[in-house]
Amino acid sequence: MKVFFVGWSSDYDKVMIDGVREKYFADNIVLPSWLKIVYLVANYFSFHRLKREVVKTYVRIKLRGSASGDVIICKDSNFFSYIESIEKRDQKKILIVRNTVGEDFVSEAKCVFDRVYTFDHMQSKKYNIGMLDQVFVYGEGLGTDVQGEGCFFIGKDKGRISLVEELSRSFESLGIESKFFVVPDKTSVRHSKLYVNKPMPYEEVVKAVTNSAIILEINQEGQSGLTMRALESIFLSKKLVTNNKEVINYDFYDPARVFVIENDVFDKEAMRNFVEKEYPPVEEHVLERYSPLSMMDKVLENE
Repeated sequence: MKVFFVGWSSDYDKVMIDGVREKYFADNIVLPSWLKIVYLVANYFSFHRLKREVVKTYVRIKLRGSASGDVIICKDSNFFSYIESIEKRDQKKILIVRNTVGEDFVSEAKCVFDRVYTFDHMQSKKYNIGMLDQVFVYGEGLGTDVQGEGCFFIGKDKGRISLVEELSRSFESLGIESKFFVVPDKTSVRHSKLYVNKPMPYEEVVKAVTNSAIILEINQEGQSGLTMRALESIFLSKKLVTNNKEVINYDFYDPARVFVIENDVFDKEAMRNFVEKEYPPVEEHVLERYSPLSMMDKVLENE
């Protein structure tokens, strides 16, 4: 059985797929740079048929020779770009949802894909789709013995800027440097000194986390699944401060590793005690659960 990832183009995606290749034959189908230019030009001039044909033709060529027992895996962020390329193929088709989506999206996805998975427990229950554990792909050679200083946060605004600013001031009042980076979006209505002009490349995020002592995670309302911040904390041995109450149900939870903010209220004395506690290392078998291979084993176990 071969596994074809379609449209997984980020550096993070590519490292994840490399991890899958330790056990499975996996190919990653993404438009080459010269064809992306053709696609973008067609999109700019609203040549929608040409845009679709560019993708369909390239994917058809790359899947030439694939067997009916093979598996095609897409992700939610670009599945509409590839839907016409794969919907009539007889391979097993799987969609992995990384973001918060709505009922209409899931309904359409179920018409195309044999299985749909999410990293969010609430989405899994609400839409009756499969549940996967989030994965961390940068697990080796990261210097987990680096103690680091300060608290790190990065993310889009998503209406969280007031809370993030308040938490920044609270950490600073305890003598903890707040290294916070917020990317403005459509929810941003005023200036903030925490705003940055563009997202940070993920390799730089990992370096920043490595050089910090604490990671701050602020989930949106209705979001309950693990984020990359939570996994970075356990793989890089960093303390996690989060508003995700569901985190206490995970196998890596320990009150010396994770501090849960209740109702967005910063308890200074409790935080001071948390910071002073020694960090207990996470067991290797727990970390393995959040590896690309573990995810792929679960995805393919019924195929």
